[in-house]
Amino acid sequence: MSPGEIADRLARRLRDEVAPLLREPKATEVGDTGLLPRTPWLLPEFELAAGALAATRDAVVRRADEALAGRISLLGLGVLSLGNAPDSHVDPMTGLRAPFRRWDRVPFLDAAVVGDHKGVWELNRHQWLGWIAQAFVATGDERYAAAALASMTRWCTDNPQRMGINWVSSLELSLRCIGWTHVLHLLRSSREATPVVLRPVVAHLELQMLHVRSHLSTWFAPNTHLTGEALGLLIVGTAFPAFRDADEWRECGRVLLEQQVVRQLAEDGAYFEQSSWYLAYTVDYYAEALRWMNFAGSPVSEMLRTRVHAAAHYLRRSCRPDGSLVLVGDDDGGTLWRHSLHDENPHRATLARAAARFADHELVPQGDVDVHATSWLDGSVAVLQDTTRTVASQDAAAEGRSFSLVAAPHGGMLRISDGVRMGAADVLLFDAGPHGMYGHPHADALAVDLSIDGRSVVVDPGTGSYVGALREQLRSTAAHATLEYAGQPTSMPNGAFGWTKPRGGVLLGSGAGASLAWAHGRLTGSLADGYPFEHERLILRLRGRVWLMLDLVTASAPGAPLCLRLPLAEGIEVGRTEHGTLECRRLGEAVASVCVDASLGTQVATAPVSSAYGRIATGRVIEMRAAAGGGSAFCTAVGATRTIGTLSRPDVAQNLWVYADALGTVVLMAPREGAVQWGDVRATGSWIVLEGSQPGLPAGAPVSLRATGRGALRYAGVERVLQGAPEEIELDLTPDLSIPSLS
Repeated sequence: MSPGEIADRLARRLRDEVAPLLREPKATEVGDTGLLPRTPWLLPEFELAAGALAATRDAVVRRADEALAGRISLLGLGVLSLGNAPDSHVDPMTGLRAPFRRWDRVPFLDAAVVGDHKGVWELNRHQWLGWIAQAFVATGDERYAAAALASMTRWCTDNPQRMGINWVSSLELSLRCIGWTHVLHLLRSSREATPVVLRPVVAHLELQMLHVRSHLSTWFAPNTHLTGEALGLLIVGTAFPAFRDADEWRECGRVLLEQQVVRQLAEDGAYFEQSSWYLAYTVDYYAEALRWMNFAGSPVSEMLRTRVHAAAHYLRRSCRPDGSLVLVGDDDGGTLWRHSLHDENPHRATLARAAARFADHELVPQGDVDVHATSWLDGSVAVLQDTTRTVASQDAAAEGRSFSLVAAPHGGMLRISDGVRMGAADVLLFDAGPHGMYGHPHADALAVDLSIDGRSVVVDPGTGSYVGALREQLRSTAAHATLEYAGQPTSMPNGAFGWTKPRGGVLLGSGAGASLAWAHGRLTGSLADGYPFEHERLILRLRGRVWLMLDLVTASAPGAPLCLRLPLAEGIEVGRTEHGTLECRRLGEAVASVCVDASLGTQVATAPVSSAYGRIATGRVIEMRAAAGGGSAFCTAVGATRTIGTLSRPDVAQNLWVYADALGTVVLMAPREGAVQWGDVRATGSWIVLEGSQPGLPAGAPVSLRATGRGALRYAGVERVLQGAPEEIELDLTPDLSIPSLS
């Protein structure tokens, strides 16, 4: 810790110890006209499109009635029955009640005492109060307004100043105050919103933000905690100008957001914790902040706009073809706004709002986007409807021509897409980036997530929980689609939210031609036993055909166990075909097949998989095992069952594989040190791919080949040096040359 951090922490600790002996801060005496917030939010245009929005209005009312009855949707747990006055100190997942004591004396990370604190905090963000307030706007029924106000009043009584688990996290205080501000905005025309009812609620809102301002996450969690707190200061300081410190809060929030955008978002939009869910939080925070800065007349740098726009694109590229988010790093389960009852993909609405904010159609995700739900912030659905229509027309025009590779050099995330944007696309995400900062990354270097024909097959298994053995299991190397060396994680955990010796990958290169895309990453390091190791992974996509994954391992401990894993999506079962191929089925339908390197021992195991925080299922994992040599190499082919071919390794001693299907034959060579010989063709370097362009030619006819790779290809005294770009070459396969035929 720096001297400044030590001094600040000591000052805060002293202040918190002395605070109970002094008078607590008092709320501002706000006049009646200052009790309702000033906001840039608009109300949905129900009266302008009553017929079109009738179904939406009915859905709003049903959701509110569910919440009034205590049936509330939380995280990935589905709808929970919590009663019409849920206890704000009880974990809805375990039923444990956190001890009611001073905020800094609550052991919120002790699951045996409080359960999963995230469950408590998610309930107390009060997003479900927004659903009830929306029903008032949609119907004019004062019953909904009275219920929302009564719930806030009761919460103030049950959670007095700086007491209990709901005062522990400054971020949670901030998000709750943002939510309350929105609820009060929605209830501004209600007869129930009288000064007598509003005054204690608004006073408690101010006290919560006073606590936030004096307990910013400058040192403990300077990530989305700090930016979420800054957003709260900006919004509340702008919405309630009568508060004593409103001007200072607004400026403090603006400055923090400007400072942190450089620190937390790279130029390519990557989030510094390497967590896709927390990237979604960040995009939501900053998209909302842009609106409030504009409303307040505060200056906004072009750098902030540019990085937030880039972050939205990074988030968009982190989505699968069905629109779901690849759960790289921790899945938090929460979100700044939640306007849909059962939505486990709130990032879709985040991207839709960012698309409207930046007038960028490319940001709209696949899958259903409830534009009517998002209109609770923007007032009109017209912009979002126009955006989604434009994207749909672009997708229809794309047909099957899309074949792309997009790399983010700072974040290390690479996306290869083969197929239409909204349809039967194959999409692979390759995590070749650094290990993220702080507590939310996972030990997932060089892991992949793969969808085939638009459906998830190989997945990041998610997070499940922030407490207990399950958390340790799901953030380990062994849980991800990568290689585990000597049974140890690539980064060593240090408590629930820390790491020692963090190790990430490096993207060595990538490229795409007309028929092939490739990406090459590397991980180096030494494990706890002191043995150094190196893992290189090469991803190849043969357009319209198959995914080839080459893993190269250099280990200084011969005999150490190696395990390559492919964790599969929830609901997939695995069987073997008569040819030894592994067939992945969902509900009896074959969705993909896997050809495994013959040099590996293969089994199908079970492991937990979590598609949403709090939701745990049993999934299947393909495990491929071997013992390390000085240098080991393995190749795996994954593709649609209907089109996949065969993968063979003619000589196990050589790093050479042949993939053959109805469209031809491909030879993959990985010389590494020395050379690989294929007939009279000699390859040196990292890797070389040879594709036959004319399958079925008669013996002895000249054949045109496409060569891609990083290395040198030598034949008949002529050497071609390849730097990753595909090249056309001619090989004269005459009868007197012993070169195996690609036909």
